[in-house]
Amino acid sequence: KDNFSKHFSDKKNARNTISGNAPPKQPGSSTEVCRSRDPRPGYPGLRPIPYSFQGKCPEAKQYIDPTGVLGNDGLYYPCCATKTQKAEEEYKKILYHGFPKNKKQAEEYGIIDTIDTRSGILVPGSYNIGAITKGFINDEWKDIKLNQKNFGVWIGHSTFYLNNGDLDILTDPIFSERASPIKFAGPKRLINTPLQVSDINNIDIVVISHNHYDHLDIPSLKRIQQKFPNVIFLVPVGDKDLLRKYNLKNIYEFNWWESFVYKDTKFTFTPTQHWSARGIFDRNESLWGGWFIETVSLKLFHAGDTGYSNDFKNIKDKLGRPDFAFIPIGAYDPEWFMGESHVNPEDAVRIMEDLGRPNSFGMHWGTFTLTSEDTLEPMERLKIITDKKNIDNFISLLPGDVFKLNN
Repeated sequence: KDNFSKHFSDKKNARNTISGNAPPKQPGSSTEVCRSRDPRPGYPGLRPIPYSFQGKCPEAKQYIDPTGVLGNDGLYYPCCATKTQKAEEEYKKILYHGFPKNKKQAEEYGIIDTIDTRSGILVPGSYNIGAITKGFINDEWKDIKLNQKNFGVWIGHSTFYLNNGDLDILTDPIFSERASPIKFAGPKRLINTPLQVSDINNIDIVVISHNHYDHLDIPSLKRIQQKFPNVIFLVPVGDKDLLRKYNLKNIYEFNWWESFVYKDTKFTFTPTQHWSARGIFDRNESLWGGWFIETVSLKLFHAGDTGYSNDFKNIKDKLGRPDFAFIPIGAYDPEWFMGESHVNPEDAVRIMEDLGRPNSFGMHWGTFTLTSEDTLEPMERLKIITDKKNIDNFISLLPGDVFKLNN
């Protein structure tokens, strides 16, 4: 059996995301949806029943139904959710639009069953969206045990685990719950990570595109070095001291167009159109860019964060056409403000074309809410523009999807 089930020879499956044609697999069955009226006087809104239902439907946590409860163990339980089309549709609306801010907005989204009729907000207020998206995370990486050659896994956001036939590489790794300098505030993860550092067998190289918190996550880097003491960190000029501050080792920093060779792989740091900062007073004190990763037989390009520019034509002219490219497609709204530093899906396709139309994957979407566009809009706009241009090798993935990296 070919374990690499999401790749370019099967575009339809590779695009089978939440809004795709085929619904996600949901094991088991249940018939009861457990809800009750809020017991407080004058507070008639629908409320999920307390956690006392535990044991009545042991497989309930596998289902997708936004009318659930937050259990005493901190996990979301969909309360005897039924495997129904309605449940899937309700879930899609919430994931697509985000949680409504008021009753009017909820009604506009068509999400009414879980709205408190007095306060006009979703209940309970402590939804763990990472848990209810659990059913839409692919775990096929477990089948290959991460010990094969020439494959990749999208972990989410700009984080990919890549094996290029020579090395095991992580790009912009973030495994933390928030993309933030503090644990209790800042952009929170919308989806669970499909795999953790503890699941990975080996990491030789970590490449960092720039120092924003959703790309350079110190807790993740510390976990990586703790498990893999010999791992090498490749960072832009200006970020080496930051990593040293947290006792990280084996750090090399790069100016644009500088290269590093390890075993049979050459890493070149390339310019892109973006910026850097960790705080208020250090704007653009370190560089930002992409990574061109090449062996004799395979060329990869990770664009990091970027707006559209001529940099990508220059990259192709200097380094050649990559075989595979990882290009951001999200965090662009409002476009009048974000467009200089974050491409939309249409400009992502322009980048792909400037690079010579390599096999491409959309990244930097669906993991953290960083800007105003709907969660699934980048994926949907990418499909529209690629269909319009008859491009069948620029796709979006599900977190955990495995894909081939060979020609």
